[in-house]
Amino acid sequence: ALKFKNEKITYEDLLNEVNIIAANFSKTGIKENTPVTLLLDRSIEMIASILAVLKLGAYYIPVDPNWPLERLKYIIEDAKSEYIVTNNDMYINDKIKITWIDINKIDRELDLELNAVNKDLDRLAYIIYTSGSTGKPKGTLITNRNVVGLLESTNNLFMQTNNDIWTLFHTYTFDFSSWEIY
Repeated sequence: ALKFKNEKITYEDLLNEVNIIAANFSKTGIKENTPVTLLLDRSIEMIASILAVLKLGAYYIPVDPNWPLERLKYIIEDAKSEYIVTNNDMYINDKIKITWIDINKIDRELDLELNAVNKDLDRLAYIIYTSGSTGKPKGTLITNRNVVGLLESTNNLFMQTNNDIWTLFHTYTFDFSSWEIY
């Protein structure tokens, strides 16, 4: 399903990883319609975390650990995020009331048997923030319907098969990456 550097993961293993991460998120309090900031370096866990958030019916806000601290704080506050998931050593030690989840320290024994993903097309999938031409980034709300519509409208353009390999070229904070990921 995924390959990153020297790591490879099958679809079955990806599903297991998503279930473990989703169980940890659920135990922490993440549930339907919860905004979750993803402050993740590129990794297999980044993709698994995205899918775990969606599996719980929550939505994610992708942010780049390399962005300036003021931009990160603004987005976290603007999105009213209560959780930050990270896989790096960056922590925003400020007066922001937020729960940190280090994806490298989750309980690997937890599992969540949630094989049916919430299929509400009008539920938020993610909020993507623009560069902010006025000086302040603006969040654009993307629903599951938006993502499905994008995939359906481009499906005939590329004639993909299960033997194809697709590269995640863009950063996950850029909206075009949703097409590459899904």
